[in-house]
Amino acid sequence: QNDFLEWNLIAAKFFIENRLKDHHFILQNAFKARYHYYSAKDYNSFSMLTLAIGEKLQEYGYYKKASEILLKSIPNLTDGLEGKAFHDLGRAFAVLGEKAKAINYLEKAQSVFDRLNDYKGLAVVYHLLGGLYAQLGNFDEGIDYLSQAIMFDKKVDNLEGAISSYL
Repeated sequence: QNDFLEWNLIAAKFFIENRLKDHHFILQNAFKARYHYYSAKDYNSFSMLTLAIGEKLQEYGYYKKASEILLKSIPNLTDGLEGKAFHDLGRAFAVLGEKAKAINYLEKAQSVFDRLNDYKGLAVVYHLLGGLYAQLGNFDEGIDYLSQAIMFDKKVDNLEGAISSYL
């Protein structure tokens, strides 16, 4: 029981310290906590921490490692977290230049966000899909996705997102 509390504190430290520059130390503690949560079958905490690790890895530019972690975690995620993981995977694969994989995961995220009526999530996914299709030379489909992104951004009063889609 004390060991479990200790790992909870380490996970909490990760969230508090994630603004620090020493990201190797932060990620090391997060990976330890993640392993413990999985061993303890606390899949909710495991999933939330896995997503946080994936986001941090992407923030630090480690897209390949982020995609590896997120791929392993998907079976344990709830719907909302699954949509976020699919989005993060799509983003990571887009940056890595693997556009087909990026589109595949973004379409999976779209399906989850659509089922949950998550308009903010849909706006972000449509924005990314629009950009990918434009990069592939399919401008009509790219414009369709960007138009949908703008529509959903307006629904959630995200003016910055709508402007970003226009650009």
